[in-house]
Amino acid sequence: MAVSAAVTVGITGDIMILREPSGDGYPAVLDALHACDAVMVNLETTLTERGGAADKLIRFRSDPKVVEHLVSANVTVANVANNHSLDYGVEGLLDTVDNLVDAGITSIGGGPDIDTAIRPGVVERGGLRFSMIGFASTLPVGSSAGPGRPGITPVRVLSRFLVDTVTIDEQPGMAPLVETTPFAEDVERLEQAVAQAKAESDVVIVTCHWGVPRACLAPYQGHLCDYQRPVAHRLIDAGADAVLGHHPHSLSEVEFYRDRPIFYSLGNFLFQARAVEDREYGRAEPDYDLSKLHDELTKVGGLARLTWTGPGAPSHVDMVSVAIDTAGNPSIADSKQHKFASGIVRELSGSTVTFTDAAPATVIAPVKGN
Repeated sequence: MAVSAAVTVGITGDIMILREPSGDGYPAVLDALHACDAVMVNLETTLTERGGAADKLIRFRSDPKVVEHLVSANVTVANVANNHSLDYGVEGLLDTVDNLVDAGITSIGGGPDIDTAIRPGVVERGGLRFSMIGFASTLPVGSSAGPGRPGITPVRVLSRFLVDTVTIDEQPGMAPLVETTPFAEDVERLEQAVAQAKAESDVVIVTCHWGVPRACLAPYQGHLCDYQRPVAHRLIDAGADAVLGHHPHSLSEVEFYRDRPIFYSLGNFLFQARAVEDREYGRAEPDYDLSKLHDELTKVGGLARLTWTGPGAPSHVDMVSVAIDTAGNPSIADSKQHKFASGIVRELSGSTVTFTDAAPATVIAPVKGN
């Protein structure tokens, strides 16, 4: 297939939608989304009226009719591999997939079995064939898809808690250091899916629900879990041309590996369940301080825009900063909000990445020679 034009794919972080988005700034967001040739999002809610509520702290469910607002926002592909897709059981997950597909949106990352869940969503634009794969490491019990078992594409992670027996006597109550290791068979299965997709496509994009929100992270732990960078690199080695993450609800590091971008977290994009009163609580939980799930870092996010002029790595990468209002609706960030959002990414990304401001966007590129 001949390449006829540059193709821009927009990718967002977390979307939890309960109603039609609104606000004076939302039309400009729609313009930015419609300027992309395709848009991929992480849908962090279920589109269902069925299913029993899971026994967990926070559960999300939306009226299936809100899918029309995703369509009007030019959403092409929706990832359902996340920790809320089975909040209302298998029925809720499968209803969500069906409602997306019925609306003309490609669903990735979940389904009636692992083969369906890991199957790429394919989009063709401008003479290029894109394959998009979704997975999650945030896995409530029973949510992993398997042979003949509904669920989401898993990369399960083993956590080890290290206790410094000397320092803990001096600092009683301190949090342990957490080491994380991905299950080898899950990563290998994902590598095989990426390699197969690359053999059949010009571009492979992987989206992943992973990492830890700041509310759940000891400050000295660092902004990434041990498993994230090695998994991202392995997927690119297997053939992925971009890896984009979400789940921490705040922006994080951008890295280039073999000229391929890795956005470790794009933060929130549209999140209408930000307020505590919007949450449904199940069983009794410890008295967690969840205030950081809706602090100032969660009020900005990013629309990553990746442009291709041919197969392989993108020729241009930038990120449009968005601001989230108190109702969870996005607008294009003003100069102050943009400076704050881009500053978060710059601070965490290190010296191997260059940032050039073109507010409200930031052009992101690897330092030559790295």
